[in-house]
Amino acid sequence: MNYTKQFIKLLYIWIIAVCVLYYALQHVYTVEGFQSIGAIPTHIWQTYKTKQLPGPAARMRETWITMNPEWEAQLYDDADIESYIKTSWSEPMYEFYTKLPLGVMKADLWRYLILTTHGGVYTDVDSICKVPIKDWFKDFTGSDALVISPEKDGEQHFCQWTMYCTKEHPAMRFITQFILQHYLEHGINTRNEHFVHETTGPSVWTKAIKAYLNRNDMTAQQLFEEYSTDAKEFQAKGIYILSAEHFQGIYSENVYGSLFFGDGYVKWTEQRDTVVKEALTQ
Repeated sequence: MNYTKQFIKLLYIWIIAVCVLYYALQHVYTVEGFQSIGAIPTHIWQTYKTKQLPGPAARMRETWITMNPEWEAQLYDDADIESYIKTSWSEPMYEFYTKLPLGVMKADLWRYLILTTHGGVYTDVDSICKVPIKDWFKDFTGSDALVISPEKDGEQHFCQWTMYCTKEHPAMRFITQFILQHYLEHGINTRNEHFVHETTGPSVWTKAIKAYLNRNDMTAQQLFEEYSTDAKEFQAKGIYILSAEHFQGIYSENVYGSLFFGDGYVKWTEQRDTVVKEALTQ
């Protein structure tokens, strides 16, 4: 009888231990009142000039909300962004923000800053969620994680229409300061048609990541290939590089709304061309 009781007791303890281990392996726990999956706070960050999204963008945003009901989807408009940067960041950073001539550039800067302070997923409003975020890659080896991928239509840059990271990631702190310092040293050359990419967009974003990894002479695709061969050094710095298809087909997909949407959607390329034309005539 005693052996039977002992066996039942040990079996009970074993079952509890297995359940606890299973729960831990799901990478689900709580950080500051928000549920986290794989250490990533469950925020979905998006932005547009107003809270009123044009039809196509509103439908795409809905894919993120319906496929991720446990996540908090926040839409910042221009006023929200300015208030956040003014109250949460340094005076030089806020001044940098005020000097940016286009809304798309302010959105670029904000996405880096909000991920730095809060973590979560950033995605453009012209992106579609194709797989619930809880099923995205989350096998992190440490407490810091920034998940990025090369752009699919070219191997030079890392995409920044979708990315996700833990809160207060050292890489994001480095990147935000790198971009600010780049502006302080180079300014904004609006006579150059690539001034958006080079000041706040994929070009300077990629330069900052490469500087953080001490890989200044490599393209985004080359970094992915090196990561695929030996990821230990990257993961030690909390960087995880997925293939280009992950943010352009597998997990999410960007449809380049500024080129193809109607319904009053902001076409930042046209705004850029106007700024360049004005600068060249001065």
